[in-house]
Order: sequence, then C-alpha cells, then structure tokens
Amino acid sequence: KFLYDYSFEKFSGIEYGEKALQANDNNANAHKWYAICVGARGQFSGTKEKIQDGVKFKEHIQKALSIDSSDPTLHNLLARFEFEVRMIITKFEKLSRSKN
Repeated sequence: KFLYDYSFEKFSGIEYGEKALQANDNNANAHKWYAICVGARGQFSGTKEKIQDGVKFKEHIQKALSIDSSDPTLHNLLARFEFEVRMIITKFEKLSRSKN
C-alpha cells in the first residue's frame, strides 16, 4: 500500500501509525513515523487541517525524542518544523508591517 491512497482519499500510513501507537505508546519509531505520515498529509489538506496536523506532528516528534533522544532524524524533523513555522511567522510580520 502507498502512504496515500488516492482512490479512497485517506492515509493508510496514519491508520497503521495509530495501531502501532495503541499497541505500544512508548515506541519512538511509532511516534516518528506517525508524525511523518501526518506531516505528509499536509500536502493534500486545507489550512485549518495543516495547522492541526502541525500541532500533532510536533507533539509526536517531541514524544519520540523523550523516548529516544539519540535519534538524529527526530532532531532534524523538529528543527525543520520549527524553521518552517518561523518562516511563516516572518512572512506574516513583513506583510503586517507593509500594510501599516
């Protein structure tokens, strides 16, 4: 199965991630891959859903880091997320200043 099933308009990876987390909530890889799937869903979502998924993404990356702080991929994912959020804030600040 693909991460995103276009015919059914759902993410099977998210469903598998939810099952993995139900089976073992203390598995860093389950949190990591669930977050990755949620983040990927943002490419196909509206603004409200992107924001909700962003919050969920960050929560699961932080949970994974609390379980396994030695995983460099988790640190990279969190840093990229925070960078993207900062870029959005900067754009809105510039837009706000230009209208005043």
